[in-house]
Amino acid sequence: LRLSSPEPRWSRQCSHPSRAMGGLAATLLAVALGCAIEVAASVVDLSDASSAWCPGQGMGDARREHAMLQVSRARLGSSAATVSPETSVAGRVAPFNCTAFPGPIQVMRVSTEIFSVQALDVDSGNYEVLYLIPRSRTSPPFADMNGCGIGPLDSMAYCSVKIEGQALLARFDSVSMDFVAKLPGWSFKATFDSNGTYHFVVGNELYKMPNVHLLTGHQSHDDEGLSGTEPTESIQVTFAGADLVIVSADLEGLGVQQYVVSAENNEVVVSRTIGKPETWFLYRDAPFQHQATIFGAGWSYENRVFFSSNNGNGIYEIEMDTANLTTKSVGAKLLGPSVKSHGNDGMNCMAASAPGQWTEATCVLWGEPHIRVFDSSATGELVVDMLRPGDFWLVRSETISIQGRYLPTQWSNGQAATSALAIGGAFLQGHTLVIESMAGHVTWDGEHILNATPSDFSVPDLLSARFHEDAGMSSLDPGQFGTVVKSVELELPSAVRITVNRWAKHIDILIAMRQQPGGQDGHCGNNNGDASDDTAELIKLRMGKQVSTEDLLFQERLQVNETQSEEKLVSLEDCPADVRARAEALCSASAAHGHSMSMVRRRCVFDVCFGGSEYAAADAVVERQMIKAPAAPMMIRWATHRGTCLDVGGGLPLNGSALQVWGCITGHADMLFLPPSGGVGQIRWAT
Repeated sequence: LRLSSPEPRWSRQCSHPSRAMGGLAATLLAVALGCAIEVAASVVDLSDASSAWCPGQGMGDARREHAMLQVSRARLGSSAATVSPETSVAGRVAPFNCTAFPGPIQVMRVSTEIFSVQALDVDSGNYEVLYLIPRSRTSPPFADMNGCGIGPLDSMAYCSVKIEGQALLARFDSVSMDFVAKLPGWSFKATFDSNGTYHFVVGNELYKMPNVHLLTGHQSHDDEGLSGTEPTESIQVTFAGADLVIVSADLEGLGVQQYVVSAENNEVVVSRTIGKPETWFLYRDAPFQHQATIFGAGWSYENRVFFSSNNGNGIYEIEMDTANLTTKSVGAKLLGPSVKSHGNDGMNCMAASAPGQWTEATCVLWGEPHIRVFDSSATGELVVDMLRPGDFWLVRSETISIQGRYLPTQWSNGQAATSALAIGGAFLQGHTLVIESMAGHVTWDGEHILNATPSDFSVPDLLSARFHEDAGMSSLDPGQFGTVVKSVELELPSAVRITVNRWAKHIDILIAMRQQPGGQDGHCGNNNGDASDDTAELIKLRMGKQVSTEDLLFQERLQVNETQSEEKLVSLEDCPADVRARAEALCSASAAHGHSMSMVRRRCVFDVCFGGSEYAAADAVVERQMIKAPAAPMMIRWATHRGTCLDVGGGLPLNGSALQVWGCITGHADMLFLPPSGGVGQIRWAT
């Protein structure tokens, strides 16, 4: 229930303890218990109920359901009941609104009489009620519902429903519920795969029900049309957690196939869905926050696996690309908060993208300085050049402060390269970390740290830092013989990871992080998934001014000429022909082997022209790091069917290999491509 007023106004006192509560909690509890209220300036007007009512005080089930349906219709609009039985096999049921609510959804039991469909607020971990489903929706009233999912082929919401001792698969919306098939038993462990097959577990058997979107809806659970709809195909599973996710992966080295994944306590459970039955219990290298927990809600986005703890211990992503069935290990990372829940099950629109707060993006600063913004991952390439000296915001959010210092280079007529990085803000609890080029130092609250390679520095729950060097760039590009890169690797709160390459007079930076609650902005862009608002002109308009004195993390302000105009800054055309020729040759020779990112190559020539030959090797390092960064290779999706991606048939780099469309498998080597510079040119197979 979305309320305009924070406090409910009771039209008549009810004999429920909920009357002592305020706000949304009281409203939900009151409705769940069957007690009508009036809400000042609320979205929905219940005044047609004539008077307030409580159970046993004069208002029958029909009027109670009518009042609750008013709330549902007011929340979702009138479209929820516009599908006629003649227009679709769905009968009376309308599709779930995946456009308005693409994020994680849970079906939850609100009371003994009412269930609800709720949407996750990713930032807070709370849920917003979309609509209510009273048990009286069916006749006789259904006893339970769980095992839910949204069909990827019809965007319909489905749940396993128990009625008169019989388990059935039901299709529903905010107003109606139709039965589409009988089930061999009650199940609260279920999900869809990307092909529209409904998978569910009864006892130790995993059943499959394909083409659910083609099943006819029936208003009654004992309709004759439901005879013979019970699925019979199954495979044995040793154990499954409280909710399931289907993932396509090559976990056994036998090719990509489907596995069913669940989580329970500190284990991730993986089972085959075809062939000889087998189940693996995988353990995290680092345990979940609380080992004794039930993960009752699972979600699948683009073949990624997410689970929410019913204990309120957070939402995790299971990193299936790290799963090792031999060592029985798998990685998992905490993504954000979640409130306690029970009697619940997760579902989501599988064609949608995962919430931005769950997806890591990378910003890269290199050279003089060129910046590949966070949202470059949406278009493949978006690089802005910030050549003016000064202290500027790279990332600014409510809790995270990251600032860059741009200093003039030796021959660049006042143009700048990044010379230092400062990190602070509430997420570091007021501490400040500063990293300078090799001409300077690394400091924590002004104290020198990481004075030699290799060395480490850590502050519990705040910072893990490692300073190391790679001779011959063995960890980046073995072809760069003789180049030694000295890098600082940082692990910070809020899942922020930063790599700083320290060169003689400048630094290059890679910042990996997720979208921040309340938004963010800076020279790295606003990380909102929309690359169109992160052009150089728009970023300069929003964040072009230097950091104010009161917000500055560096100990002293850099003195620069604020009135310097853009017209005075040099361009590549100002580079003498002989110098440019040498720069082009040097940058070509230094390019990362097997990869030619022309956006880096062009800027490498600029950097060498106006900064010196050091930049050729430095830019080559960043090129290789960008190729390795999550934002560099990209999947190419069919716009009409976003769950389908371009794929190299057969996975062989041979002339004449066919390109085909296939269900998207995140990170699969045959589906990763490098886009052309500037959006025009050849698309290269990243593998």
